Amino acid sequence: MRSEPSHAHAVINFGKDLEKLRVPDPALSWQEGPLEVPETVADRGFRAMHIAYILAHRCSSSLPERASGLLLYRRLDLLLQSGAHDASLTDDGLRARLEPLGSPAALVFQLRKELLSGDTLEARVAADAHLLAEAFSLLEQSARGRAGIDARLQEISGDLRTDEARDLLKEASEVSPFRYWRGFSEAEPFSPSEVDYLYEVGKLRLQSRTGWEYMGIRHESVGAHSYRGAQLAPFLAHAYAEHHGVTVDPCLAAMEVAVHDVAEARGGDANRVAKLYVTVREDDAIHHQTLRHGIAGRRIKEMWMAVENKLPHEGLIAKDGDYTEMVIEADSLISRGIAAAKDWITNTIPYLKTPLGKRIVQALHEDNEGPR
Repeated sequence: MRSEPSHAHAVINFGKDLEKLRVPDPALSWQEGPLEVPETVADRGFRAMHIAYILAHRCSSSLPERASGLLLYRRLDLLLQSGAHDASLTDDGLRARLEPLGSPAALVFQLRKELLSGDTLEARVAADAHLLAEAFSLLEQSARGRAGIDARLQEISGDLRTDEARDLLKEASEVSPFRYWRGFSEAEPFSPSEVDYLYEVGKLRLQSRTGWEYMGIRHESVGAHSYRGAQLAPFLAHAYAEHHGVTVDPCLAAMEVAVHDVAEARGGDANRVAKLYVTVREDDAIHHQTLRHGIAGRRIKEMWMAVENKLPHEGLIAKDGDYTEMVIEADSLISRGIAAAKDWITNTIPYLKTPLGKRIVQALHEDNEGPR
């Protein structure tokens, strides 16, 4: 591994590069209408990870976290100036771009190679999940009044590689995307099906990260935040494993970041000021969201609890992925003239537990000590 400061800055720079995924996906059949918020590449990737996890269980995969992890770096082509959309044509450019990350960057290319090959069940599941994420968005738009989506849904159905994915699309087409809240009541708070859960996860592209509102800005969705945190988790995992001499699953750590804020689809993003006045029962929310979804639901709840309790090894890494994403976002805001974001970095220093997480927040703190 490279020297500690340079490696920390390499991950910071990569994290900032990932902001380029917070744009409408040029390959998505999204149609912006009145009051619509376009779905970004990051938001789509976030829901696709959840779809892949559930679909992998339906396909009896023994590696559901791997299926989700294959979607972490699928659209890195958008980081390149060329704007190419064929992932198979961009690896040389990406290698040059990611070279400062050192040996952990090998995982990025390993995941991309497996996804593109389609040779494993998990790769086929991930490819289907990427398509299904678009289908779920189209069905939501249809429920809001958009017409003419049938042809694209038929194309998606024809491109799906697994029978389980086609079944999931059929189920999604037969229920309202809003059923999970229209039928909600105190007596019946449970998510009715895995399809309802996946529609609910999609709500997090509209849920703002409210802490930034105290600086007068509103710009980041919970979904985009969680997706970038998941993309950073494998690098934290690599450094953690090397430092402690243990084996960790980088894809599990990434998936735990992806689930850590799912309860906010029900309780909202209650920041530390709001929590003085409002009690958000996130443990109840995640229980109600997952209880009826079999093994996949049980595992999602277990992953959520691992992050909440910072359980070693992956849960602790995932929590640092959450914090690391936040401090990188804060540094980006500082560079754009929001000097008050410096507090987000300084106040986070005591909370980071992983070796690389500590180096990242310390490097950002030192970089911002002087005037910008």
